[in-house]
Amino acid sequence: MPEPGIKYDGLTLKFDYVVLEGNSTASFQTPLATLHKFQGWADKFLTRPADGIEDIYVTAKYDSGKIGFLDSLSALAVYHDYSAEDSSRNLGNEINAGVFAKLHKRFKVSLEYADFDAEDFSTDAEKIWLTLGMKL
Repeated sequence: MPEPGIKYDGLTLKFDYVVLEGNSTASFQTPLATLHKFQGWADKFLTRPADGIEDIYVTAKYDSGKIGFLDSLSALAVYHDYSAEDSSRNLGNEINAGVFAKLHKRFKVSLEYADFDAEDFSTDAEKIWLTLGMKL
């Protein structure tokens, strides 16, 4: 489902609201999903809380196109505000930021950062990833 947003000259701003139900006994689970991409890069919601999750998030992305020896360069920032769907628990908030580059159509490099601020769920976390990839 497309997220509502605006795009202007390489800059894209999006807003979305996602609800995954829970009834305080069991919650909607997606064990084979790539939750890292959708529920924050700190990976605090790989198993969802029994009272479900409401995720309000804002995304800002800038695509610069080709720069020097890079085929493309983009920057991404996402702010998540998490709360429980079936209770009044505040599950915390998270900031994600990343820079992504493609080189010579075969190589990818990314640097990602996640900062999760726990409220009534889990613990605070900060994570950094440096990823290198090659397309064969």
